[in-house]
Amino acid sequence: MNQGVRADFFPDPFPKFGHCPHKLLSPKSRPDVFYQQNHCGVFRSDSAGESWTDITGDLPSRFGFVLGINSQDPDTIYVLPEDEALGDQVGGAKRYVTDAKMRVFSSRNAGRDWEPMTKGLPRNTPI
Repeated sequence: MNQGVRADFFPDPFPKFGHCPHKLLSPKSRPDVFYQQNHCGVFRSDSAGESWTDITGDLPSRFGFVLGINSQDPDTIYVLPEDEALGDQVGGAKRYVTDAKMRVFSSRNAGRDWEPMTKGLPRNTPI
């Protein structure tokens, strides 16, 4: 059930198996709709996971762990793009907010367009 989901860390970037989904959500009011955030983008399925559309669009990064759905509007979703920097510390990589700017991005049209939300968030995040 990964048709259309990218996995850049494999020789074939669209494999059937081996994906690393970080978050998978479905609005209760629309059980055939799924949203997924993973290593390689944000994706939406309108077919209960049978096929996926990349909705990463103009987000500043494809990587992230945070994904949310507005409980009153299943077309409004939220993500927190992150970057990954390999480190020599135990446990592997470190994760940073993209461009060292704390921004939650929202889409009010199921991922067709994204806008940053910054009110009340730190302006610069030291690395």
